Amino acid sequence: MTMTDEAFEVQFANCTFPPELFDHKAHIRLAWIHLKNYGLNQAIENLCTQIQIYDRTHDEGIRYHATLTAAAVRIVHQCMRSIPTASFEQLLNHYPELMTNLKGLISRQYSNELLGSERAKQEVLNPDLG
Repeated sequence: MTMTDEAFEVQFANCTFPPELFDHKAHIRLAWIHLKNYGLNQAIENLCTQIQIYDRTHDEGIRYHATLTAAAVRIVHQCMRSIPTASFEQLLNHYPELMTNLKGLISRQYSNELLGSERAKQEVLNPDLG
């Protein structure tokens, strides 16, 4: 995607970003943009709200998962803290598991039972492992 961070952020927030382009890498990039611009807590709040609205706009509103969204943002944040001046591509090069094993990283902190619960889909829950 050759779109600037600013354009991507605005298009996503306005639900005009093409759904076919909103893949795993786009999710991670959006987290990186929000973390860089707003910090951890506001990034989680922004993305939980925006992804839920985007899902309702472009799908049936059944794919959004609050706890997974927040957990992913927290993991991206942890990676960013070790190389704070890295570009998005540098971050992915340094932490390829963000692209290849994000669910595995999340499963170190959250049980399948918790993540599978309806409550976890609707609200951000704290980790129950480790």
